[in-house]
Amino acid sequence: MNENITQVMMKEHQLILRMITLVEKNTGRLEDATLKTRAGFSGHREAIVLNAKGYAALLRGHIQKEDEILYPLAERILPETVRPRMTEAYEKANEASPDLEARYQMMIEKYEKELG
Repeated sequence: MNENITQVMMKEHQLILRMITLVEKNTGRLEDATLKTRAGFSGHREAIVLNAKGYAALLRGHIQKEDEILYPLAERILPETVRPRMTEAYEKANEASPDLEARYQMMIEKYEKELG
C-alpha cells in the first residue's frame, strides 16, 4: 500500500493518542509497578522502561517526519492567506488544554525520580 505523508502522519497521531490513553488508563498500574520496582520486585522496571522507550522512539520518528517532510511541504503549497487562520486554530487548540504539556512533563519527572 502506497500511503501519502498525511495518511502516514494521521495514522501515527492515532497511534500516539491510543498510547497516551493507555498510559492514562494504566497510570495506577504503572504506579503499582513503580512501587514494586522500588520495593525490589523484579520484572516491572524492564516493562516500564521498554514501554517508555517505544513511545519515545515513536515520537522522535513522528516529529522528524513533521520537521523534515510535512512542514516544509506545507510551507511550499499553502497560500499565505491560509496561514493566519491556521495559526489562530493552533492557538485555540493550545488554549483548550493549557496544562497539557506541564501535566506530561510532571508525569515524566515523577517516573524518572521514582525509577532512579
